[in-house]
Amino acid sequence: MDYIVSWSGGGSSYSNAPAVLRGGVGIVPGSMVSVVEVNLQFHENPPPAGMIGPATITIGIPVAGLPCSDCASMPTPNLSIPTPLFAVPRDQALMVTLGIEDVSYDGQCTFFYQIKQGSTVVANGGHIPSGGCSAGTLKLPTWDVTIPQDTPTGPATLLGGVVAGSQTYSIYQPILIQ
Repeated sequence: MDYIVSWSGGGSSYSNAPAVLRGGVGIVPGSMVSVVEVNLQFHENPPPAGMIGPATITIGIPVAGLPCSDCASMPTPNLSIPTPLFAVPRDQALMVTLGIEDVSYDGQCTFFYQIKQGSTVVANGGHIPSGGCSAGTLKLPTWDVTIPQDTPTGPATLLGGVVAGSQTYSIYQPILIQ
């Protein structure tokens, strides 16, 4: 069976106007089986608490020593993570990696992830870093995950984010459970 992944956006990143990012997985062109819709709001100035947010969320087969930041022999800053998977196997050891960029937030924070099929939560987890979050850092929380064998095959959503003060920032990624 072939699956089609698509993302489309609307709105402008240069104004305070709301924008919507839609993504999903379809079986045939023009048919979306699983749709993710994220409302985006752009701001001219950062919120008073500071800026922190997820830059990436991936799921892959664990590799010793990964993830790591600036560990590859390259002249530019880099991030090394397990190879991201779109087609996610059931009943196999996997690793969810969340990349959080903390631009200017100092304080308590909580990292989280969730895998959902429709309204069913397949897997989830959270992590509170000791000492909280500090400005100017990159955080790479990870979780070991095994999708249960009895989970139905098909489209799902991988979500990850950070709760910082009274704000929650998250990122979505469509995946396919096989």
